Amino acid sequence: MKKIIYALISISVIFSSCEEQISEALSLPSSCGTVNVTFDGVSQNYNPLLATCATLNEVSATEIQLFLYSSCPSGIIPLPDYEIVIKLTDTSSSQINVNQTYTISASPLDPYLVCNLITFDCSNQLAEPTSYTNNDINGSLFNGEVTFTNIDNTNQTIDGEFSFTAYQIGDTSNTKTVSCTFSDVPF
Repeated sequence: MKKIIYALISISVIFSSCEEQISEALSLPSSCGTVNVTFDGVSQNYNPLLATCATLNEVSATEIQLFLYSSCPSGIIPLPDYEIVIKLTDTSSSQINVNQTYTISASPLDPYLVCNLITFDCSNQLAEPTSYTNNDINGSLFNGEVTFTNIDNTNQTIDGEFSFTAYQIGDTSNTKTVSCTFSDVPF
């Protein structure tokens, strides 16, 4: 009987050790930060997945990419609700400046701001997602602005805000105004 108890204790220790190693290897953040998003002035729920909230965010001296993924509020399997990707590239300077607002109103090469939005239908996940961008095929509708108010390299978090008019790809008459403030978003 003692051997069975020792075997069970050993197995539980082994599994808990493996669990700790897996979570350390993934280095998941404890939080995806605070994100407040509106589409056409209507607040959207932000339901991030810890496994994805820092994996696609990148910060370097001349480029910042922010990827916000929100899953539908219900369901066992987390299905997507919306995705927003903001990418600012500024190779004309040595670094992207904190508290500087980068505004895009034409198709400049530098700095360059790409804003994309994909929306899904939580009530019908078989429906095709709708894709939007901050420009049209001719480059005449470029718009948007982004300000990064804090970049914490020690804790690897970023704060700021952005807004843009999103044009549906294939039908630029269908638009959404997207606004967002964010803080402590990991990268």
